[in-house]
Formats: sequence, structure tokens, C-alpha cells
Amino acid sequence: MDRASVDQANTEEPRVPARTYGTSVGQIAEWLVWTRLVATSFGDLHVFLPLKDQGVDGIVHRISTDEFARVQVKGRRHRRGGIQFGVQGDELIDDRAVVVAVEVDQEAIALGATALLVDVPTFRERATLSQDGGTPHYSAYVHFPPRPNEPWSPWCVSLADLGERLLPTAAPPIAPAVVAEAVRADWASAGHLGYRAEMELLRRASDSSRLNAFKAFPDLEPNEYLIYDLVSRGIAGIQVKAVTLGSDGEATLNVYRPALRPSAKTWFVLFVAEQGGRFGDHCAVMPSRFVAEHLVGHGINGYFSVSRGLPGRLAPWRVPMEGLGSRLAELAAALA
Repeated sequence: MDRASVDQANTEEPRVPARTYGTSVGQIAEWLVWTRLVATSFGDLHVFLPLKDQGVDGIVHRISTDEFARVQVKGRRHRRGGIQFGVQGDELIDDRAVVVAVEVDQEAIALGATALLVDVPTFRERATLSQDGGTPHYSAYVHFPPRPNEPWSPWCVSLADLGERLLPTAAPPIAPAVVAEAVRADWASAGHLGYRAEMELLRRASDSSRLNAFKAFPDLEPNEYLIYDLVSRGIAGIQVKAVTLGSDGEATLNVYRPALRPSAKTWFVLFVAEQGGRFGDHCAVMPSRFVAEHLVGHGINGYFSVSRGLPGRLAPWRVPMEGLGSRLAELAAALA
């Protein structure tokens, strides 16, 4: 075997059974990093988790200095002296963010003693660039602990010092960032419309003082949110959908069938937007079983038609927007 093959063999991670090392390792790494930061700072560091995954796993706030750090966490199992990890280009969209890479002992539910903490521009510059289905993919191999002349050693830090390196307790003032161009307000785009619908759900749920909303992190199940009734202790699962009406007043609601598991505890909340982006005066709050029964099409994506005013088969599930909070409270209470 030549030297290049030996180096590759020493850096590649071997296959590990999904039972011990599946996709959950990334979730475990994030939670362990957040827990570590909060615990070692005695609460001075506070973690905010996104309602929509757009390239930053969390924003860390140091309360004493009022400074923020945007963080992308990567976790891998320690193999042959280090970790090999990759980051998609669309996860490196904020030049003020940092990549935190850690080794994870999944069986012990623990992090290794060393972490990599590197700003996004430096990571893009020094990592190995390849293409993954047309999307830039950056990969790196880091020895833990770092070896002499290790390329990534300047950015390796003791796990105990991670919080201080991320946000120093006496951070110097940071110059305001220069905004290159205004963000285009494309209210009708599918991704942003869905995000607005989720915010509308939370806003309307907050109209009822008896409700608390829980966001799934990560969003890997039929319930995007759980509505918890503080009075009855009932819980209703919610899947949020949104459509934009065409010029003819019609729209198509698409549902990914493999993720649809009809249940008496899961409900769909459908918001309907006009061309300008304004939501209509009514939404639909539908049982997941009703949605499953009325989907048409034979592919993995089922669909049904939605009309302005939500007439016909959607009429029984029509709810005034101002009454959505009360309706959610009724659902949760009925599931106590």
C-alpha cells in the first residue's frame, strides 16, 4: 500500500453499526456542546435554538457582555487519533459564524477533551473542497489532541476553555457589520411562507394564556410543534402548512406521504396567503386522518386543492384567525 493510501486509511472513519452511531450523533453533539457552555459559564452563556434550520445550529449569548456568537456544531466519533467531518456549503452562509467540531463518545454520552473552534472564512479557506450533487462540500481531518505542526492546531482548544474562547468574558467592542445589500422581502417564496406560517401559529397560540408551545429540535417527526395546555395538561401535535392562492383563487396543498402518520393526536393547521403575502381571515385546523383520507395522487407527495374562503370539505375545519388560539386550547384539552 502506498503512502497516500495509508494516509487515507488512517483518516477515514470505518463503518459503525447504525445502532451505536447513527444520524443522532449530530444531535447528541449539539446538546452536549450547549449543555457544556451553559454549565461551565454558570449560566452566563445562554443558547438560542432556531425555529428554522438555515445554516446556524444555535446562537450563544454571553449575558454579562451582551455579545453573541453564531455557532455551527459538528460531532464525530474519535477514530485513529482524530475526527473526520464535513460541512455543506449552505451551512457556511454567515461569515461571522464559527464551526465547533467535537469528538463524541456516544456510549458514554460525553465529549472529548479537545474541540476545534474556527471561524467560517478560515474553515472555507483551509478545508478540502469538493462537490456533492452540485453543492460545495468542505471536509477536514483534525487530530485530537493536536500534533506538532498540525494544520488545524491554532484553532484547537481545550473543551474546558470552549466558552471563554467562543465569547470572552471581557470581549472587546465589535465593529458593526457592513450589510452588503438589503434582504429581498419575497413573501411568496415557499420556504419563507412556511416560516411565516410557523410564526403565525406561535403568535396565535400565545393569544391563549393557558398554552405553551414546544418546537421539535430537530424537526424529524410528524409533529412540528406540541401545544401543551397548562390547565388540563393535554398535548396536541401540530403540523403547519401554508399555500399561496393563484390569480384564480386556487392553490394546491402538498403533503409528503412517508412523513404522514395519521393520529388522533396530530392536527394540521393550514394558513392561506394571497398573492401579496397577507394571510386570509380564516385558517383550517384539520385532523391528520382527514388529510390522509383526502390526499390524491399515487406518488410519495400527495395533494389536494384549496380554494379561497376554504369552502366545501374544508368548511367544517375553518377557523377564524383571531380564534385560532382558543381552538388550539380546545384540541389540547380534549387530549388530556
